[in-house]
Amino acid sequence: MYSILHIESVKNIDEEKILSIALFRYENNEVLDQLVSILNPETLVSDECEVRLGLSNKRLRKAPKFYEIAKRVLEIIEGTILICFDKKNQSFILKKEFERLGYPLDLEIFDLKYEFTKMNIFSKNVTLAIACKEFGIPFTRDFSNKLNGLALVKLFKIIKEKDIEKQLNQRKEIFSIEDQNLFKIQRDLPHEVGVFYIHNKKGEIIFLEKSMNVHNSVNQLFTSQSMLSENIRNHTDYITFDITGSELIASIKTQIETEKIIPLLNKKRPIEKECNVLFDESISFLITDKGRVVGEESFVFIKKGAIIGYGYYDLNIQVNTLNKVEKLVTKINETKEIRTLVRSFIKEKKYLEIIDL
Repeated sequence: MYSILHIESVKNIDEEKILSIALFRYENNEVLDQLVSILNPETLVSDECEVRLGLSNKRLRKAPKFYEIAKRVLEIIEGTILICFDKKNQSFILKKEFERLGYPLDLEIFDLKYEFTKMNIFSKNVTLAIACKEFGIPFTRDFSNKLNGLALVKLFKIIKEKDIEKQLNQRKEIFSIEDQNLFKIQRDLPHEVGVFYIHNKKGEIIFLEKSMNVHNSVNQLFTSQSMLSENIRNHTDYITFDITGSELIASIKTQIETEKIIPLLNKKRPIEKECNVLFDESISFLITDKGRVVGEESFVFIKKGAIIGYGYYDLNIQVNTLNKVEKLVTKINETKEIRTLVRSFIKEKKYLEIIDL
């Protein structure tokens, strides 16, 4: 479970005070709860600040003070990992507000700015506005608007998709055997297309598989009388999953991650007969499919005959240029197996549309 935070602040002498807050409780690609509000910083903002932010002193005086919404903030962030862009600024200011109320805040924080920098996608000087522009994500200077908070939700989804080696796996949606019985775990798993991961007590992924219905596949796996199922049941501590929306992307992720992670209980995959569909090396195109949520589509990117990777985009964003696609794509190493997979999906027309670039 995650909480995603975006705040804007104003400096009052030697301390920062919150002017606006957008906070979302997020799980399984859904916003479950939210708090979006301007706040009374209990200090005057300059004329320049009024113009830049679109928040007048008159309007701010009528807004709630932080202590009035502090309880709601705690309700949303309780039991979550806090996601923000530049934790030195965002989470620091939030903690300071709670310290003034005599409530020290202890949070596990995931910094999107740091992760993008670590992946060499952006430099250390990148701002939220620049990151959003590069990915074609709407961003506004009206800080009473929740768009900037939702922009963080979309950036976090991009980061998760680019984590091919599963380094962020502990931050995924988790269903623990210790906390719940097996029946409840199976009941709560999504009826969605994706990849599920079985972990042992050390947190290691011991088995992973793609599925057209994660709930049903896990149920079948755990109720089967096969030797593999018995072995998995005996070593399972918790289950995580990635919703992909697309069968092709689920297949690609499974192929790549099985080779990288080498789960203990996964059998070596048989090499499928190579499909004879050829890629024209003079053109680039997208193979599109369903996304993870309504209003989103997925794509596999083919550039001059080479399979570059996969990604997602909102339907209100035009992805008709190479530059935009290359920002959104999660790059992969093309193998014979991946090529065969993609060619077979094209041959069987298991996609929504082909978009030429």
